[in-house]
Amino acid sequence: MTDKAHISPYMYYVMVDIDPVRGADYLNWLNTKQIGDVVNTPWVLWARKVALEQKAEDGWDKIMIVYGFPSQKEYLEYRKSDVFKKLAEELKPFKGVYRVTRFYGQIDLVLDG
Repeated sequence: MTDKAHISPYMYYVMVDIDPVRGADYLNWLNTKQIGDVVNTPWVLWARKVALEQKAEDGWDKIMIVYGFPSQKEYLEYRKSDVFKKLAEELKPFKGVYRVTRFYGQIDLVLDG
C-alpha cells in the first residue's frame, strides 16, 4: 500500500436517502452538528459528504458520508462510544425523513494514478 492508504486504512460509508420535501431540518442537522461531532472524536481522521446526483427510485435525494478511520479497532470503539449513542438519540425526531444504509471495511487495494 502507498502512503495515502495508511492515512485511512479503514472506511465507513453512510448512504442516506432524504425526503426532498421534509428533509431540510435533517440535512441541516447533518451539516451543522452530526458530521462535525463524529469527526471531532479521537477515532475519526476525516469525513466527506457527497451530494449524489442519482436519486432513489422514489425520487428522494441521496447523499453519501465517508469517514476515514485508522483501523477497525477505532471504528468499533466509535460505535460503542457515548458520542454514537447520543447521536442515535438525536436522530429520533427525524424518523421517516431519511433512510440509511451503512458499509464499512478495510481498504485492500490502492492504486494511485
